[in-house]
Amino acid sequence: MKKGQIVELIVRAQQVKPHPLIVEKYLDLVFNQTILPLFVKDPANLDLYSKRIDNIAVTNNMSILPSSTIQFIDSANGVRQVYAPSKKEIKFVPLAEGAFAVFADLEVGQSDPSVGYVQKHDRVYFGDNMPSEITEVTMHVVLPPSALDDYDEFILPVGFDEQQLIAGFLAKVPPEKKSNDNSSNPL
Repeated sequence: MKKGQIVELIVRAQQVKPHPLIVEKYLDLVFNQTILPLFVKDPANLDLYSKRIDNIAVTNNMSILPSSTIQFIDSANGVRQVYAPSKKEIKFVPLAEGAFAVFADLEVGQSDPSVGYVQKHDRVYFGDNMPSEITEVTMHVVLPPSALDDYDEFILPVGFDEQQLIAGFLAKVPPEKKSNDNSSNPL
């Protein structure tokens, strides 16, 4: 199902019609709560929910992601895979945040051609052994629903129930304000 179709379905089911952006934010909350147990059960499940982003520029051993990602409890976070189309033989490995400082004192980069990366918010930092001829990479990232386009395929996790979403989160959305506070005749 397309993301726009899901948002439209949820908006139509409400008595008080919330704005589609509000629905997307609540969809993010529910998706975050649903995807984490799937990840804990088997991290390979995330491949289904990742989106491929091509031609991400690399400058000064850093890339800027087009959107924030969903954070997970492993070193890869929301960036599930990185590869350079121009140098497919180079392996990119997710690292813990402090690993670059540790590896700087070791001969790791000299004995292993793998390039480490660390994600911090919307940026991905690569190790010092990143070949300078790599100027673009392709990444598979897990994005929140609000970061997807309306026509992107959005796969609902198993157990994801639109009715539960509507009853649980959107029932708390206050109705749209219809009164005019600047009116000379207050109600």
